[in-house]
Amino acid sequence: MTETETLHLEHTGWLEFPAGDLVARYIREGWFEYTERAFLFAYLRRGDCYLDIGAHAGFHAATARHIVGNKGRVVCVEPNPLMHASLKQNVQSAEIHKVAISDHSGESVFSPGDNQTSSFAHLLESNDTFDGALQVQTLTLPGFLQTTNIAAPDLIKVDIEGAEQAMIDGASQFLSTYAGVVLIEFSKENLENFGRTTASLEASITECGLQLCRYDPYDNLLHPADLNHPIWYENFFLCREPAKVNKRLATISSSRKKVILDIVRKGEIAKASYLQNELLSKERAIVRDVTGHIRGLNDYLRADGVDPIETEGRYEAESDPVTELQKEYGVVKEIAQHHLAELQKRESLVHELSELVHELSNSENRLFDILEIDHPSPRQQFDSEELGSTTIALIQHLLSDLRLIETKAATLMSLNKTTKEAISAVELAIDSYSQERTAWHTERQDLYRVLSEKDHEIRALIEGQFDIKNQLSNQTEKMLEKERDVGLLNLEVSEKNTLIWDQGAEIQKQQASVERLSFELSNREEMLVELKGTHDADLKKLKADLKDREQSLEELQRDMDRQAKIFSQESSSLHSELHERNAYYAKLISAVTNNLFELRQSRILRMTRWIAPRADRKIAETIEVLSE
Repeated sequence: MTETETLHLEHTGWLEFPAGDLVARYIREGWFEYTERAFLFAYLRRGDCYLDIGAHAGFHAATARHIVGNKGRVVCVEPNPLMHASLKQNVQSAEIHKVAISDHSGESVFSPGDNQTSSFAHLLESNDTFDGALQVQTLTLPGFLQTTNIAAPDLIKVDIEGAEQAMIDGASQFLSTYAGVVLIEFSKENLENFGRTTASLEASITECGLQLCRYDPYDNLLHPADLNHPIWYENFFLCREPAKVNKRLATISSSRKKVILDIVRKGEIAKASYLQNELLSKERAIVRDVTGHIRGLNDYLRADGVDPIETEGRYEAESDPVTELQKEYGVVKEIAQHHLAELQKRESLVHELSELVHELSNSENRLFDILEIDHPSPRQQFDSEELGSTTIALIQHLLSDLRLIETKAATLMSLNKTTKEAISAVELAIDSYSQERTAWHTERQDLYRVLSEKDHEIRALIEGQFDIKNQLSNQTEKMLEKERDVGLLNLEVSEKNTLIWDQGAEIQKQQASVERLSFELSNREEMLVELKGTHDADLKKLKADLKDREQSLEELQRDMDRQAKIFSQESSSLHSELHERNAYYAKLISAVTNNLFELRQSRILRMTRWIAPRADRKIAETIEVLSE
């Protein structure tokens, strides 16, 4: 079973990663893709569809699930089997598809990496295999959307380690009409592994009619980006009409804005700390290298009668404030000032080195004068037999060290300038955080003031109870019993103090509940606005349908009236005809009956008795037929 580690992501929850995962370390340091995560809170709405191509362990997908809610849809594409367990754990109810998105449908070779390097897992251009390589299914983006029955996601995130242009080429027709937003990674090294460049990726995107933008979380706006190639690493936002996206961003609630600013400010402070740590490491490496060269020159300086440069203790005495910076932001300014002083000391050291270089150059000139030879140009060759092999070796080593010292000193000066710029950025971040911290302290003081008032009220109540019990004690018991009552009252006061602390904790819980309810309320407000829009559209549609049905009913009523009139006329005509036929048949029956009766009377005398019954039956049948 793969070992895992967990970490808590503010505003999202607990996440699980393979043990030693690099992305987990970057998230824990606090500076990893905080602007992109802030955009998710600004753009996504409850019920939206989010597609994560290259989801890894679900860092962004977990945040999207928190925002879109159970009515929304979160679809994750991740072919790396090492990440499926963590992805399923981190993103509840997510649709996980174990395929890769490329420019063709079929199969490709996939390099999954290990626990630490899983974030760099990628497809391979060739079909060459190696230990650990996998065969994975590939689909184009339109083919995948058709397979999963997705019309058009509201937001697509693409981070597939260099295969981004292949995905764009395979989905150009879909992207030429896509109206949402695509968050995509530009990485020079990853694209070059596929024989592509950041410039060619930009060209493919613009051919689809999409604009590349950067997100400003303080303005809450997308701004068109002016790219300078090559781009080592940066994420861009692609959209067809930035104005429409900005109009949507402007509708976020105040609670969402607070979450966005909280994520961005903490991310900027963490990034400044990370950059400062990197610069300090580079400085120390350079100082350590220069110190080693200076120590190597001490022998030459002593031989020339010059005091050596003592470097011991200068580098070792430096403090490392990075840990304190990450633990407590309140001391960042003092740390920055401390490092500025250290940099000024190092500048003094560089000036000393420069003076030393000039002194060594003068010593070199004196040495050439003593040896009574011309000063050699860079291209002149020395005669080893004339000067002696030892002297030549010393001089050449000295010149080489001098040139190296000048190069290192110039590099150190450049790094000092870069460090000053980083410190300025840190100070700006500090000022922003100080303002936020002042506001937080004000809120905390207001809370303490309310708690203090509640405490005074409770103490007043306790004192009132204390007086009442003292009066009862004076009336019912003697002096010895009073001491026992005082002990009981002290115990009660202690219990009341405990109750006060419990109430304080309960108030803090209620505040957390209020914040949580406020966030849910803002989500419900957004859901109500969406429902209202849907309801208005449905109501408008129903009114139109009702109007159409009323018109249909009116036409049907008119048709029925016409049919009824025609039926009435036909019915009247049929009744008249039937009455005439009944009168005709009655006359006919009467005439036949009279004729038969006369015939019977005339013939009955001539018929024999055996003919009479038969004739009667025949007459009866004839009358019955005529009656019918």
